[in-house]
Amino acid sequence: MQSFIGTIVSVATKNTVKVEVPYSFRHPKYLKVLKRTTNLLAHNEIEGLKIGQKVRIIKSRPYSKNKHFKVTEII
Repeated sequence: MQSFIGTIVSVATKNTVKVEVPYSFRHPKYLKVLKRTTNLLAHNEIEGLKIGQKVRIIKSRPYSKNKHFKVTEII
């Protein structure tokens, strides 16, 4: 199962959080390592999550149109 570690950047509603996940890749032509981030919406069943906390999210069934991940633990 796909899992990512990221930082919470928004607590939109009671059950939804936006998680910023950093990743890096090597440019195919220039071979330089580039850093990027992506924002993923995740379903939250854990009470008391705040902006700035590190969490682990896993890929799961679609909860809505854009929400396909679930928060599993606080790191």
